[in-house]
Amino acid sequence: MWRCQSHASNERFVYDRYMGRYCVASWPSVCVLEASIGTPLRLRHPGELACLHFDGGLATLAQRPCNASEIAQQWLYDEASLVFRHASNAQRCIDFFVAHEAFGAWSCRDHQEVNTQQQFRYDEAHERFCLLSDRSKCLQEATSSLLY
Repeated sequence: MWRCQSHASNERFVYDRYMGRYCVASWPSVCVLEASIGTPLRLRHPGELACLHFDGGLATLAQRPCNASEIAQQWLYDEASLVFRHASNAQRCIDFFVAHEAFGAWSCRDHQEVNTQQQFRYDEAHERFCLLSDRSKCLQEATSSLLY
């Protein structure tokens, strides 16, 4: 078994968005790829039936009828960084656009220490994901039972 040994106990990894991997900040040739665990989620606003739909641009997310096979509606929750990455483009994350009062897609800010406009924590009591910066701004998984 290979073991990574760090020179300091608080070694930091940085995300190399061009190569899609995490590297040790002080030793950039030592890198690992991110593993995605779990299935993609479709997301909606609480109380809404339509799913968030990513058209590929850096803009607010549209709402469209939920479709489990539509890749534009699939997101992966990254528990390490607390962000939702798009299933087909891991460099795009859900971001809250304060000026528009809406969720949108933006470049993931992996390199920043504080990223509260893209970070979500799961609220188990209400079964939803809420922004760290504003607990009233939430998203919910669009489950199949909701649609029938």
